[in-house]
Amino acid sequence: MTHMQSGEVCFQVEPDHNGVTNGILSGSFLSGSEHWNYLEFRSPSRLTTQTYSLEVIQGYTENARIYIVAGGGGGGASACGGSSGYGGGGGGAGEVKVLNNVSLYASRDYTIQVGGGGLGANPCKGVGPTKDGANGGQSRFYFTPDLNITADGGEGGFGDSANPDGSNGGDSGNGFDGGLDQGAANGGGGAGASEDGEDAPSGLNEGGDGGDGVYLNFPYTSPTFSSSGNVGVAGGGGGGGVQDSGEGQVIYGGGEGARQTTGGGADAGENHKGAGAGGGNNGADTSISGGSGIVVFMYQTGSCP
Repeated sequence: MTHMQSGEVCFQVEPDHNGVTNGILSGSFLSGSEHWNYLEFRSPSRLTTQTYSLEVIQGYTENARIYIVAGGGGGGASACGGSSGYGGGGGGAGEVKVLNNVSLYASRDYTIQVGGGGLGANPCKGVGPTKDGANGGQSRFYFTPDLNITADGGEGGFGDSANPDGSNGGDSGNGFDGGLDQGAANGGGGAGASEDGEDAPSGLNEGGDGGDGVYLNFPYTSPTFSSSGNVGVAGGGGGGGVQDSGEGQVIYGGGEGARQTTGGGADAGENHKGAGAGGGNNGADTSISGGSGIVVFMYQTGSCP
């Protein structure tokens, strides 16, 4: 039986930064009469999947809250120069998991993994060129064998019309489907955490829009997002188009696709939001990577002095 609600148990944890400066942000807040602490675990760079540890040094809890966002997929790019293969598919968003009433116990070291974003396509690369964006990294919170919470990374957007996947958008880690390119050299939108990516409109020279993400509710002002309340995360990236780009779900961090005729480049997925990158055009966009994820841990301190 837990005594956390009555404040009779002191619960304390100690995170290991693993030498990463600003990799973990911390603070406290009040919820009613209860005192809570939070830890925000972040990747030190966009493409890095970083691991931390968390030791429970005193007490236990049965009502911890955890937000887990995996890394977003990179954008596809359909060709290297020239006028063929205009739009790559948008990257899919990383999976989002929200868990309440999680139990943690004393004298255990829990492992936290924060997924990095997937690298964008680079079809003009001299060695190992690729038209497809890379998948985002998994984010995890686990203690073997009792606890294993894993969020899957978003799939990278595709960028080769000769392949079965064409210039389709990437699937999201939550299992939603990326949009199709419709065979018109325009990329499909990447899937978001709560919605499929849109197909490139048939007969029009524009990319498909990315899928919607989800909102995470922060009961404190998050230092990562400089906001409290609902924060949008894990939107899909828009597909690249001949004349018009697919819209990335900006409110959820998704990157906008490229526009071939107007020269507009694609945008990367927003960092720490696990968002998908926009689809590029003709290899001109070399930084269309997905955004890294985040793991947020909130817990009551109980009767600690």
